[in-house]
Amino acid sequence: MFKQTLLSLASVGCLGIFASSAQALEFSFSQGGFNDGLIDATLTGTFTGTDLDTSGILGDTSGEITDFTLSFSGNGLVNSFSANFSDFLASGGLNYDLLGGSLDFLTIQSNGGTTSVFVNSPSPTLILGPPTFSPTTSTASIDVQPVPTPAAVLPGLVGMGAAAIRKRKLASSADA
Repeated sequence: MFKQTLLSLASVGCLGIFASSAQALEFSFSQGGFNDGLIDATLTGTFTGTDLDTSGILGDTSGEITDFTLSFSGNGLVNSFSANFSDFLASGGLNYDLLGGSLDFLTIQSNGGTTSVFVNSPSPTLILGPPTFSPTTSTASIDVQPVPTPAAVLPGLVGMGAAAIRKRKLASSADA
């Protein structure tokens, strides 16, 4: 009976691992250091995608990015602005290396094309601003973090449940 329960829990855990790999992953990103001499502005945002071609890269060219938001807090050189998934689809591009954890490329235009964002690694420099005047730049590294999803937590919960059942069975057999 115990072995059947343990095998069932292990099967569910394996299914959870394989199911989570096909699900969309969400990431948040931020970069500070956009200083105009008075104000230190910050770029923040999120993107969601699925590695459909299993290349290890989330990219926009194959329709892998399914959601996108971006906000810039603004400074004396570039006003605050935001961009959404529609802006991204119209003028954006993104490559995120899942294995290396780096945002290799991000570009987008918003406000009717008057504000551009460009990030290029390995030495990240982000340029914000209309093409007609000097942009604001930052050489601070861009921080990208995965957002945990319930599907990613399932295998760990299954493992803890199996360990608890085994401990209970061992304790009850030792008492008998």
